[in-house]
Amino acid sequence: MVITHLPKEKITPSFIQNIHTNVFNEVVPGDFFKFDECLIAENDQCLLAYILIKETTSDTVEITWGGSFKETRGFWIKKVFQEGTDLLLKHYKTVTFQTRNTNIPMIKLGLNVGFKIVGCIVLNENELFVNFLKRRE
Repeated sequence: MVITHLPKEKITPSFIQNIHTNVFNEVVPGDFFKFDECLIAENDQCLLAYILIKETTSDTVEITWGGSFKETRGFWIKKVFQEGTDLLLKHYKTVTFQTRNTNIPMIKLGLNVGFKIVGCIVLNENELFVNFLKRRE
């Protein structure tokens, strides 16, 4: 497996839209995604997953979106998320993300790769998001 780091300048909105549509089977506008960088995971030239990253401070990044292709879910997603966050922690002190409290697979994944739950936030009066944080050791 290879994880490639792509700065925003190397990514077109249609590239992210196409990946997102293939992963989640939903179409969103190109300006929907907020990110500065992207990690793309591949194995034998087959796309496994993507992770969008937004720098929030000089030493902290937030994973703003990401997903794995249906054909590669299971074993690969934990490996991709672990290695992707390890790669980010070589350059930043802290990695964060948030997910809906109903997204049990993502909550388990975060905990399984070393993230800690650090809080929650209510959005739109009916959506609860769980906040995760992982620091460089």
